[in-house]
Amino acid sequence: MHRIEDRSFRPSFFVKVPPAELPDLQRRLEILDQVAATRVVMRRTGLAAEAPEPLLEIVPRHYADLRDAARIVDSAGRYYEYALFDVDVRFSQRYFLQHGIFPMGLVAYDGSWRPLEEHFALEYELPDLRRDVLDVRIDAPAGIPRIDDRLLAASLGGDLVDGTEEDILRGINALVYFCLQFFNFRLQINFPQKLINDLGADSGLKRVAIF
Repeated sequence: MHRIEDRSFRPSFFVKVPPAELPDLQRRLEILDQVAATRVVMRRTGLAAEAPEPLLEIVPRHYADLRDAARIVDSAGRYYEYALFDVDVRFSQRYFLQHGIFPMGLVAYDGSWRPLEEHFALEYELPDLRRDVLDVRIDAPAGIPRIDDRLLAASLGGDLVDGTEEDILRGINALVYFCLQFFNFRLQINFPQKLINDLGADSGLKRVAIF
């Protein structure tokens, strides 16, 4: 298993404002503690858009600041004048989109990602995933389990957890996490969190998986 840490990635979001207001909004945002940088970029804002248009890209100082910065921008536009984009996109999806890769896709990595499979391919090599069964034991006096029946135990991959319901739920979570860490093929990326498959002979070939 190999580990890749990508510390250069910085999430951002975009806002569309009337062109005359863009320079003033940019100046006001750049002095905020939550904002690390702003820049004007050209992007298409819809599938039917004929051409890119100027948007203000806002890079938060920390990922935790992204929503606060977005709320400030939305408030500045009185919650209806500005259009915000990519505020609610998951961190992992942001990384995929920016690098042009996709879950379970075959890629090459030599300092940058290169997809080796077509995004919309219908025929592709299936990875050799490992399968396991999560078995749950419930105290079901009525014979058919109900939502309020007591959880007695659970097992995964031959490992059994029991105790209180809280203990069992925590144990299931730990077992599932353990199985993911020891999946047949993976390469963990620390930033953002992903698991990636090392295909073996050519260490430049990886298969991307997200959990």
